[in-house]
Amino acid sequence: MTSLSIFSKKKCNPRVRYEHQISLPEITASGQKQLQSARVAIIGVGGLGSIAAELLVRMGVGALDLYDDDHIVESNLQRQTLFNEEDIGQKKVSVLARELQKINSGVTITPHDVLITEDSITQVDAPFLLDCVDNVRTRLIINEYCHKHNIPWIHMATAGTTGTVFVPGEVCFNCIYALKEELGDCTKSGILPTTNHITVSHGIIELFKLIAGKEPVRTMLRINTWSHNISHLAVKRNPLCNVCKKKYDYF
Repeated sequence: MTSLSIFSKKKCNPRVRYEHQISLPEITASGQKQLQSARVAIIGVGGLGSIAAELLVRMGVGALDLYDDDHIVESNLQRQTLFNEEDIGQKKVSVLARELQKINSGVTITPHDVLITEDSITQVDAPFLLDCVDNVRTRLIINEYCHKHNIPWIHMATAGTTGTVFVPGEVCFNCIYALKEELGDCTKSGILPTTNHITVSHGIIELFKLIAGKEPVRTMLRINTWSHNISHLAVKRNPLCNVCKKKYDYF
C-alpha cells in the first residue's frame, strides 16, 4: 500500500516538539535522532497495536508499517481510543493511519490490509517489530520469522487485568510458549482498558532501548493492573526448542 503523506504544510521544529523527551538523560538528542530514523512494524492494530502506534507517532518514530485485516466493531470502542462510532465497519489500518497522520505528519505511515500468516509475513521488512496480536499461532510465526531473519521484536499480551511484556533474545518465544494453546483471550476473560495502556507503555520503553542500542529487560514482565503488582519472571532457554536450533515449522 502507498504510504500516507510524510509532511504536512505546517513544518514542526523537532527540537521544540520533542524537547521534553530530549531533555531526559535516558533519551537525549542522540536517542531522539535514532528514534526518528527508525522504522517499526506493528502486527495487529487493535487494543494493543493502536495504542502502541499512537505512542510511537507522538514520540516521533520515523516510520510505521501497520498490519491487520480486521474491521472496526462497536466493542472495539471500549479500549481502542483512536476509533470512533463513525468508524464502525471500516478497516482498522486505514482509519488508524488517517488518525495517526493528523497527530504527526512527519511520520511515514503505511497501512497493510493483510492477515499475517507464514506466507504473508514475508512482506514485513522493518528492522523492528511489535507483536500486538491475539493468538499464539501468529506469535509462533512471528517468533520463527524474526529468529530466522534476526529481527528484534517485542511480545505484548493482555487479558483481564493482567499484561505481559517479553523481549525475545537468547530465550525465544517458542522456548516458553510452544506447548500453550492460548495466552489469554479478552473475549473470554474480559479486558480492563487501562491494562492495555499500561502494558503498551512498558513495551514501548523496551522498544526504544532496542532502537537506541541499549540492553532491554530480558525477564518476562507481568503486570497486574488491578493490584498494581509488577513482577519480573526469570526465563530460561529450552534446550529442546527447535526454533533455537533453527528448525522451523513455518519456514
